Amino acid sequence: MTNHELMWAWLEEADGRLAEAQERFEHERFHRVVRLSQESCELAQKALLAFYGMDVPKEHHLHKLVSQQPSVRQLPRQVQKRLFQSSRELSRDRIPSFYGGPDGTPPQALYDAERAQEALEQARFVLETVKALIEAAGGQTRRPGG
Repeated sequence: MTNHELMWAWLEEADGRLAEAQERFEHERFHRVVRLSQESCELAQKALLAFYGMDVPKEHHLHKLVSQQPSVRQLPRQVQKRLFQSSRELSRDRIPSFYGGPDGTPPQALYDAERAQEALEQARFVLETVKALIEAAGGQTRRPGG
């Protein structure tokens, strides 16, 4: 599989996770919203790295690697800051949103509508920014014919 095929696959998955997160929000499954938002963010970042031809690491915390990319560093400072902060915060929520707190608090008790809405907005921002970077570099964010 080529890097561009991976990029398309990851972008499609990122879109799907975000749609699923929105659906979970409507059913007040806020911990799932946060988890799916984190997954969308991670997949979007992996798509960007694949677009740049990088060997994408099999890890979840990609915000530092993404922030070092030349096209990201050319974004307005405020956009860079929001991109980094969004992905870092979602990355921190990855484990608690699935397993719960270290004190045994279940994930359902850790998240409310406000945090879930913020997670959705963060993931949407990361995904839209990634797509804009790819398109600005002459790439496609939709499979040809799709």
